[in-house]
Amino acid sequence: MKCVDVAVAVLVGASAVAGILFWTPRSGDLRSGELAARAELGARVTSVVQAKGMSWFLSAPPPALCSYLAGLSNSTVHLFADVGGATCGDAPPAGAVQASIAFRVVNLRVDVGAWSDAGP
Repeated sequence: MKCVDVAVAVLVGASAVAGILFWTPRSGDLRSGELAARAELGARVTSVVQAKGMSWFLSAPPPALCSYLAGLSNSTVHLFADVGGATCGDAPPAGAVQASIAFRVVNLRVDVGAWSDAGP
């Protein structure tokens, strides 16, 4: 009987340790960090569009648009745009957290976005 008690205690202890090792709450933390980063990037893109107005993005010459976005980009947040096929800024690499706003006026489509490769 004593051997059975010891065996059950060992099995319970081993299953508890295995459960702790295989349960990874860190993955939930990473996902919530990614969502927070995406929300911050979305707010950044919205503020960029609101600061100049949609009409500016439609009428600005590509060099002015590229210069404006380059001036707002830094080592962790990179801004990019695609205005009617003319692109500015670096496209986000695979795995980067990104957010963008797209709008269309008549036949002209404008995409303004931001990405970050800084982990959450």
